[in-house]
Amino acid sequence: VSIKPDIAEVGFTVRAQEKDVSDAQQQNAKLMEAVLEVIKARGIAEEDIETGYLNINEVRDYSKNTSKVVGYEVYHTVNVKVRDMDVLGSLISEAVAAGASDVSGPEYSIEDDSEAYLQALGMAVESAGAKARAIAAGAGVRLTNLPISIDENGGADSAVVYDDTNRTLKAQAAAEPAEDALTEAQTVMPTIKVTATVDATYQITVSYTHLTLPTT
Repeated sequence: VSIKPDIAEVGFTVRAQEKDVSDAQQQNAKLMEAVLEVIKARGIAEEDIETGYLNINEVRDYSKNTSKVVGYEVYHTVNVKVRDMDVLGSLISEAVAAGASDVSGPEYSIEDDSEAYLQALGMAVESAGAKARAIAAGAGVRLTNLPISIDENGGADSAVVYDDTNRTLKAQAAAEPAEDALTEAQTVMPTIKVTATVDATYQITVSYTHLTLPTT
């Protein structure tokens, strides 16, 4: 069963590099604050915003056969769950304009696939019955009315399926947007394929219309 996703997870990374580690941290915090303001302005709930790792790395100069610390780079990530797909493209563009230097995702998923799975499960049982009847007809035997056992083989198996004409996600935010308006990042909305699998066992009956008894 194919359905549209209702969640997109996006990660934003903010980087700052300065000669002094304290200056790099302050600059990074300022940029992250601006990115978080954009995220919240787009209606993202607090529980859907998760700050990730914070790293501080030395920047070294390896010229002249030496290794000299010339500065520090601080980078910080924030992961966001977007539930309104209409704001996804503009959110990415505005976050980049606010200072996010790296964007990961979006990764699409379903909040609740139970309804789709039940539908797929019913289809799987129907398919098993149709195959069993076809096999019985080809073998010249007859099935009993009901299967003697049906086993659910695992749970829901979900996979993201992109359009065949463009399987690569387009998430290219403009690094230098026009002054009058931001260029909205273009995203390709995939589908989520929910699969159910069953093992069904049917009993066959054989009708003997002619029976010859041995004579003595």
